[in-house]
Amino acid sequence: IDFNAFKTVVNKIGKLNGKGGIKITVTAAEARYMCSHEKYGLFPRFSKGKGTYYMNGAEALNYARIRKIDSDFGRTKRQRKVLTEIMTELKGVSKMDLLSIAYACLEYVTTDFTKGELVGLVTEAAEIANYETKQISIPIKGSYSTSHLPNGSEVLAANLSANSKELIKFIYDDDMTYENNEKEMHNVYLPDLKGIANSKDATTRAETDSTTAAGGTSRTPAHKPH
Repeated sequence: IDFNAFKTVVNKIGKLNGKGGIKITVTAAEARYMCSHEKYGLFPRFSKGKGTYYMNGAEALNYARIRKIDSDFGRTKRQRKVLTEIMTELKGVSKMDLLSIAYACLEYVTTDFTKGELVGLVTEAAEIANYETKQISIPIKGSYSTSHLPNGSEVLAANLSANSKELIKFIYDDDMTYENNEKEMHNVYLPDLKGIANSKDATTRAETDSTTAAGGTSRTPAHKPH
């Protein structure tokens, strides 16, 4: 699936809800970026500043890719925010409309599913969209160390074992200790990247030795109701 499919989904939702897209509240810094950086498109209406906007596909994609104003952690938070809003909008959509969205995205997706199998997945999606959603960001605060390569790039080295255990507990045991990355892990071994950052083959070694790169990843699992 590529970025065109992402924009198609948001635009289709915008047609269904009659508001042109999904509702996102932006900060002043995010609004400035949206109307002043040309890398992914300029959106002058965000010059109004912080507030809530209904974003179309192109605007939502640009918002989800913002990194320059803070960090990759900030970017993944925005991406989860967009995905959460998409899920919220899909809760009230009929199965036929969901199928319409799925078919509109097919030209941007590589899959070996048959149309019949896709119909089955859409039926499941209609049910899953109504599940309560919880979020966790990996690596968890306090479970990683940071350093910089000679070229200025930031790399992170996380305690994979500690993060793996907490992710499993989050998904399978409904353990919400680190939900939304609000709490920090303590007394966790932190890998040291200083030697890697100062070496001549820093880039290669960092790719091999670091457990996660520049910012980390995010997961947004949906929990079935009990």
